[in-house]
Amino acid sequence: MIYRDKKILLTTTMTHAGGYDSFKFQVENCLNLFGSVNVLFTTLGCKTYLNLPGVTEFNYRLLNLSKSFFLPLHTRKMRNIISNTINQTNPDIIITYSTIMNYCVTDAAREFGIPVLSFIIGNNHYRAKTVATHYIQKGVKNSWGIAFVSEPLMNDFLKYHNTSHKRTFIVHEAIDINYFYPRTESKDKKEFTVLTAGRLEKGKRFDIAIEAFSRILSQVPNSKLLIAGKGTMEQYLKDISSKLGIIDKVEFIGWRDDLPMIFRQVDVFIQTCRYEGFGRLVAQSLASGIPVVNSSRGGPEEILANGIGGYIVESNPEQIAEKVIVLLKNRELRKKMGINGRKRVVENYSIPVYRKKMEDIFKIVLIS
Repeated sequence: MIYRDKKILLTTTMTHAGGYDSFKFQVENCLNLFGSVNVLFTTLGCKTYLNLPGVTEFNYRLLNLSKSFFLPLHTRKMRNIISNTINQTNPDIIITYSTIMNYCVTDAAREFGIPVLSFIIGNNHYRAKTVATHYIQKGVKNSWGIAFVSEPLMNDFLKYHNTSHKRTFIVHEAIDINYFYPRTESKDKKEFTVLTAGRLEKGKRFDIAIEAFSRILSQVPNSKLLIAGKGTMEQYLKDISSKLGIIDKVEFIGWRDDLPMIFRQVDVFIQTCRYEGFGRLVAQSLASGIPVVNSSRGGPEEILANGIGGYIVESNPEQIAEKVIVLLKNRELRKKMGINGRKRVVENYSIPVYRKKMEDIFKIVLIS
């Protein structure tokens, strides 16, 4: 259903990585449904712009006050920004991707009688948990509904913040299966390639992937590890590779715009992040027909449930290496897991599935 007589406001504080990509796709989806699409960025760093035709953008930069005791200052300013933007855009519905700052959005929208759908894509653990939970509980209470990108995330988030809501939805992130697709069948390979990817930061645990790969080499010496991404830990990870004596087998390839092509060149994907709300890279790997060895908690556990498309292991190099070795030594197993993994993505995480879920939500909030 298309709502050309309706207006929507989407707001976020996310300006990079997976959160930004999820938000941008949501905006693009709304362009196909609503007569007026407005976007509000409130950021702590540089201003961010989508530059999408048909989207009216509002952009405000907040002072970078990262300590929790500055939250009252932020929320006061944020609430004024939201109220002013609502006055200018007069939306029928608001979607917000802001976690703590969802409180400001929902509090302002309540005065105007506008329903707010709060999207939760991660479960950060806060040092000042009491302060963070205070604002998050208010945001949950004032929301018309809460959408989570996976069921494990929903359970973990609600438990961590000791809250609940009568209207929750699971809306997985959308994977473009025409962009991420398997390679054509190839003959037996002389060299195997293992891939891991993401921001090279501490929480992503790439050191575990490197240590696991050093063990893989002892059993599969004709293999190499590709690490796609950039971050503050890059030199540290290179130093680990050198100390393990495998630097010539580990290739740091930086940020890549051709990730679908890279997936079609590799044999196994490793995911080692502590926690992922959804697990976009895991789903993209499966869509590409590549099996996954995953030690991340959260969304990836749902994607790989029942061993379809890969293995879920504990976060240690030994278990990761063991499963990767099994896959590298068994071509038919890789092929079977690749086929089943892609089937799961097509049926559960593809763009048509995402759009259907969002249309069902819009139908409830705007028509019923």
